Amino acid sequence: MILWFRLQRNAGLHSRGFMESNKGTHVFIDGNNFYHCLSRSKIRPSNIDFLKLSNFVCRKFGLVYSKTCYYNSIPNISQGKERYYAHMKFLEQLRKLHSFEVKTRKLQNRSNLELVNQTDREISDIDICKNCIEKVRNYFTGKLDKIQEKEKGIDVMLAIDMVEKAIKNNYDSVVLISGDADFNPALDLIKENGKAVFVASVFHGFSNELRQRQRFIVLSSQELEAHCFKQFF
Repeated sequence: MILWFRLQRNAGLHSRGFMESNKGTHVFIDGNNFYHCLSRSKIRPSNIDFLKLSNFVCRKFGLVYSKTCYYNSIPNISQGKERYYAHMKFLEQLRKLHSFEVKTRKLQNRSNLELVNQTDREISDIDICKNCIEKVRNYFTGKLDKIQEKEKGIDVMLAIDMVEKAIKNNYDSVVLISGDADFNPALDLIKENGKAVFVASVFHGFSNELRQRQRFIVLSSQELEAHCFKQFF
């Protein structure tokens, strides 16, 4: 009932015309976070068909699916060849999916200062007006001092991509599949640019702060098994 009320309360965004163009919805998946959330919920991540998941979540929100961008880190081969090659095979299978883009970054120990400098360079490469670029820079560089080394910049890459595509009007609405509240500033900035924002994850690891500030759905294990699992023959 609470979820129904939250969605109905925001149904007016359709009347405001955010779906008037045909760009549809971009789904952004925080692979690292969603993997751990699934594991904590005792769901095998290897069972998930991420294209089915993207379409299913969009249908749950009443949105028109158009594309998925999946973000994940690449483990160091020195941590184990079996783990490394299994992960690379998994990423290669994702790249073959229709309307699917995979972005990765190698795992490595880096200081927060390095992440700040790299993020500033990436923001500077965004092809948008000076006023917008300063606003984006202020949002992200102001948050980077809270980044832990374990994140390795993947979350920052995802957040910058979401904001850049919103500013460039590449999509009508965005769905983030993650339970990480660190994305709130980026999602708020996207809303300021006139886009509708939605988030989805499983219950375990789904930040309450994220759910308080964004339109959300909690994915149950029953729903995932019925609609988002791979077909094994």
